[in-house]
Amino acid sequence: MQQRPTSVTVFGVLNIVFGALALLCLPITLLMVFGVFKHAPDPTTKALYGNPLYVSWTVVSSVVGLIAAVVELVAGIGLLKLLPWARVTSIGFAIYGIFASIASMVMTAVVMIPIVQKMDTGSGPEHAAAIGGMIGGVIGGIAGSCGAIIYPILLLIFMTRPKVKAAFVPQA
Repeated sequence: MQQRPTSVTVFGVLNIVFGALALLCLPITLLMVFGVFKHAPDPTTKALYGNPLYVSWTVVSSVVGLIAAVVELVAGIGLLKLLPWARVTSIGFAIYGIFASIASMVMTAVVMIPIVQKMDTGSGPEHAAAIGGMIGGVIGGIAGSCGAIIYPILLLIFMTRPKVKAAFVPQA
């Protein structure tokens, strides 16, 4: 019997941890977004949630993200058991993760930045606070997407290595 590559164990555990965290955090995020944030008094949040494209994006990406979290969790369990479908599923999840991160960056650039640029925040301390919040939100969104793309890229690289592929070939 072939020994399991360490990278398979590491990515199996990481898939389980990240998938479980996403399953725990996503419902809380949706509650915050459509409960607390929807009625927030600040003009930036009001402008974002007044945009149908942004709201649609939030709903669709959250639902797809929930499905992806289940896939990631199940794939992690399969990786630890060296089930052949788990490697293929992890590769599919990695490709999804890369595209989802890129789509998130595009949404930030195409939707969020123009909404924020059009806002009239007046003058004085409120204006300075709004500008600071806008800059922080955009930078945070882009940085978060860039950080979120690293794991799927590494997962894709490691799941396509010859030693990893060989570990998932059924033994006679």
